[in-house]
Amino acid sequence: MRCRNLCLAGLVLVMGLNLAACSELGAFEKRQEISKTFDIKSGGSVSVENTNGSITVEGWDQEKVDILAVKTAHGYDDRDAEENLKRLEVIFESSGNDLKIETRYPHRMGFGGGVQYTLRVPRKFGLDLRSTNGHVQASDVQGRIRLGTTNGSIKAENIGGSLNGSTTNGKITVSFTHYSGDGLRLTTTNGSIQLSLPDDVDANISAHTTNGSVRTDFPITTQGTLGKHSLEGKLGKGGALIELRTTNGSVSIVRTSHQTV
Repeated sequence: MRCRNLCLAGLVLVMGLNLAACSELGAFEKRQEISKTFDIKSGGSVSVENTNGSITVEGWDQEKVDILAVKTAHGYDDRDAEENLKRLEVIFESSGNDLKIETRYPHRMGFGGGVQYTLRVPRKFGLDLRSTNGHVQASDVQGRIRLGTTNGSIKAENIGGSLNGSTTNGKITVSFTHYSGDGLRLTTTNGSIQLSLPDDVDANISAHTTNGSVRTDFPITTQGTLGKHSLEGKLGKGGALIELRTTNGSVSIVRTSHQTV
């Protein structure tokens, strides 16, 4: 019995040491800010590919793209964190009126870190923003817009043009001050969807959820199904399709003037 107790005590000690070693992995942190400016005119586009970290883009009245990338890396000690920071790369590729930004992560055991992006772009601009673990947000931009993440929310305010927004674990909130009628698709699995539209919107709409409800402030000319979990119909005179899909969450289509935070 005494031998057994000693063995158990030794096992607990080893487990405790392993847990302590793991807890030290992120004890040291290094940060670096990267600022870049590219002369790119209205009508251009930017794509950002990220894995760990948020992406925020705002439109402004200048014919250039301003970028702030904040790199963060962790390590077992100060030197290891510094090495991880060096290996975490932000790549910029400019071609004509288009810009591509890519995050490249080191292939090494125990790496922890990510990049947070903040961009300002011309107001008439195309966006393709993708992350895996992080929020994605765009505002005051008109163009072909794609926003995607897996673990994080999506938010778009005062935008125009076509929009495709998708996440798996997160809420989607989109607000149009003026809707150009170019089509819209918003999808999530675990999260709600709130879409705010102006009073004079003309569009066909298809909204569905599995575990939640669908509601709207607008009068709808129904086509097909109408129930607690689904809505098919026309807003105004009808037009390009607005498609809203979630599994675990509610769907709300409200007037921009009645928007809630």
